[in-house]
Amino acid sequence: MFEQEVIAKLDELVGANRGDKEYQELFFNVIKEKCEQHKTMRDMGLKFVDTIKQLMQLLLEYRGVIKEDNLDNKMSCTVSLLNFYHEINRRELYLQYLHKLCQLHLEAENYTEAAFTLMIYAKHLQWSNNTILPYLMSSKYPEETLHRNLKERIYYDIVSYFDQGKMWEKGIEVCKELAIQYETQIFDYLQLSQILRKQAELYDSIMTKVRPEPEYFRVGYYGTGFPSFLQNRAYIYRGKEYERLSDFTARLQNQFPNAQLLKTLNQPTDDIKQQPNQYLQINKVSPMLELKNHLIGKQLNDQILKFYKVNDVQKFTYSRKKDESTTDAASMWLERTNLVTSFPFPGILRWFPVTSTHTFSVSPLELAIEVIDETNDKIRSLIDQHLADPNLRADPLGMVLHGVVDAAVNGGIANYKVFYSDEYLKSRDNEAERDQIARLQQGTKHQLLLLKKALDIHRERAPESLQPFQAHLELRYCQMKNVLETEYGIKVTDEDYLSYGPDLIPQNSVKRVHSMPATCHVQSNRLSDTLPLQKVLRLQIQHQGHLRSNRNVIGASTPNIAGAPATPSVLPSVAEAKSIMRALSSFSLSNDNVSARSSPQRKSSSSQRDSVISGNSTSSLVKADTKDGSVIELSQELTPMRPLRPDSDTKGRPGGQVRPMRTVTMTPCASPLESPSRDAMKNSSVTRSFEEPPPLPEKSSQADYANLATVDESPSLPVGSCFVREGTHKDRPHIPEPTLAQQQTASKKASLNNEATLATPLVCEDEVNLF
Repeated sequence: MFEQEVIAKLDELVGANRGDKEYQELFFNVIKEKCEQHKTMRDMGLKFVDTIKQLMQLLLEYRGVIKEDNLDNKMSCTVSLLNFYHEINRRELYLQYLHKLCQLHLEAENYTEAAFTLMIYAKHLQWSNNTILPYLMSSKYPEETLHRNLKERIYYDIVSYFDQGKMWEKGIEVCKELAIQYETQIFDYLQLSQILRKQAELYDSIMTKVRPEPEYFRVGYYGTGFPSFLQNRAYIYRGKEYERLSDFTARLQNQFPNAQLLKTLNQPTDDIKQQPNQYLQINKVSPMLELKNHLIGKQLNDQILKFYKVNDVQKFTYSRKKDESTTDAASMWLERTNLVTSFPFPGILRWFPVTSTHTFSVSPLELAIEVIDETNDKIRSLIDQHLADPNLRADPLGMVLHGVVDAAVNGGIANYKVFYSDEYLKSRDNEAERDQIARLQQGTKHQLLLLKKALDIHRERAPESLQPFQAHLELRYCQMKNVLETEYGIKVTDEDYLSYGPDLIPQNSVKRVHSMPATCHVQSNRLSDTLPLQKVLRLQIQHQGHLRSNRNVIGASTPNIAGAPATPSVLPSVAEAKSIMRALSSFSLSNDNVSARSSPQRKSSSSQRDSVISGNSTSSLVKADTKDGSVIELSQELTPMRPLRPDSDTKGRPGGQVRPMRTVTMTPCASPLESPSRDAMKNSSVTRSFEEPPPLPEKSSQADYANLATVDESPSLPVGSCFVREGTHKDRPHIPEPTLAQQQTASKKASLNNEATLATPLVCEDEVNLF
């Protein structure tokens, strides 16, 4: 009890600007002398004196730093006090400084670190309706007195901070915990629906939003001129968004303007460490990816994998040349250093101290394998991005391909040519080195396969202005392949291509299942909706033939290379072609039955589609390549199931001519399951050809002026309307007064016309000739 009161009073008094270094020494000496003279309290008293001395030193440093504008130093001192109070189990003081640390992060806009800080506070709360103890009360929500209510409010703040810090994966974890409470504990389905919608937004953000990858830096503080919590220690820093090494170095030099920057990565001597000066040693480090167990062996989307490359990391590495004068890559040895921090990133701070260091050597052969694997991962990542998003620009992919197939500056694979020779393989007696050579050759072969796939994508996505660049890439690729085959012994066969499947993914790995696009619709089971599938089958054949012709471009523009991977034919096989033809015939019969019950417009459009499919009794030809290189031609006579209309039925049309069928060229739908609507057909590339309308009938000797339509400035009726607008009596032309005989004759004709009109149904000529 006495110890707790002394600690609490010291924290209060030093925070109130009481005490200094002299008071610290005086207090320590007086208490230590009293404890040494006491027989029963000697051991416990001396331990207590050491604790008080350490606390006063931390409090005085915190008081001196809190007056400065350096937020990083404030955070470091605050965390030092946090750790101290955590070690002596003073929870009330620990939570007090935890809230101060959260406020500092919010001032610096470190939203991710603020969220992790609040997570520690939330762990002290329970999912219960118990009353909160006074030291657990929140100054932000003083009205909340129950554990559950306060924890729920804190969790919503955490989700918001994770969202602002673009740490959406961590926000999803918090949302899941809230959803469990709403669904299984308090049964609040309205809140459950809201938190699930927020969780869905976070998932969307992972896949759709841009998230810059932070860089990590190692900083060594050497010399006694730094504060005690930094002296002669090394830290790993997490950089801010788009912050590079030069920017980070300038930021630290602004914080410590008197510090000198060490130019080498050599370990400082003891002389430098003991000097009362400030020395900074800064270099970039790379995080070491450590996937969680449920992600190992899975084919992950690049957007998902990017998160784990720079987050949830605790191990880092950097390398340097053993001999700075060496320029030959085949004889360059590296000195690699692996570092481990006290806590994983991200956390409650943007930096953590290094707890362990391991240094070892990397041989030139191991370095060659790493370079090849890194290049393959980069190409694979770009391929996945373009397969997932067809609208991506082809420029970044082209630049990467150019750097690989035409490595004029760095040399590329040519730097490691010696490792591919038979002489080098025979000179290696170590089995481990032989395995490394096999890995290098396999990685090189895999790179050729990836380059071929990437070149195909670049050819399809590149605009017309980049086609000369595409031809250059293909030429350089063929030259590279020839050189690898003749000088390096790397030959790619058909079996190599097939072993990686259509997407260059090993068949023994887990295949990623792509989600259904948002534009896809479920296919209807109605018989009237079966016609779009007929179009899909036809368009697939046309599209595959188009792809086949495009993929032959590289063979036409560049010489044929022996041993090149044979691209699998994208045309259907013989059995598939026959099944497609049978499907077309069966769907033709089904659609004729549906069209018989449709409107005249549906009948006309159905007959036109049948004419497009059948080709007016012309044969349809499908070609398929066989393994031996021969070509099989499949031909089938397609005839309409419905008999053609006899010529006698067309003689009754005006002008004695038959209006020809319009020709419609369909474009593929956005989805194979989606049927194009009438509006979509109007906006798509539909080509229609109509013959000139037939000539008007000759005028008769007697004109019926009573049926003339009045022409005025008012808007006209829609085209195809079967109604005639009546004119007003003022707009009609003047008609001469008929004689008595003419009136009698006209009345007899009118009565006969009325009888004929009642006996004949009204037909709209525009509607009849609509198609």
